[in-house]
Amino acid sequence: MELDKNCSDCPSEHDCKSLYDSIGHSTGPSVVKSVIIVFLLPILFFIGSLVVCDKYITGIESAKAKTALSALISILVSILYVFLARFLVRRKLSRQEKQCQNQEI
Repeated sequence: MELDKNCSDCPSEHDCKSLYDSIGHSTGPSVVKSVIIVFLLPILFFIGSLVVCDKYITGIESAKAKTALSALISILVSILYVFLARFLVRRKLSRQEKQCQNQEI
């Protein structure tokens, strides 16, 4: 019922299936690689550096201080990764834009 109310004002009310089919068959580049780089890898870097820091920081006796230091180092490693990935992705995009411009000439 609610769907009928929304569709009645839509100019493409009768063409929804064909519109969604055309969107689903688009030939654009896959975003899976970008999603992994942007979302999954920072989390993995954080967890990995947390494990490594917790294992190799031995000079601190207090468990709370050791955990806090490990978390701080892991956050810094993750932030460093994000900035590095951002730089590399922008550099790659810049190269692709230059190649497209050269092909147009």
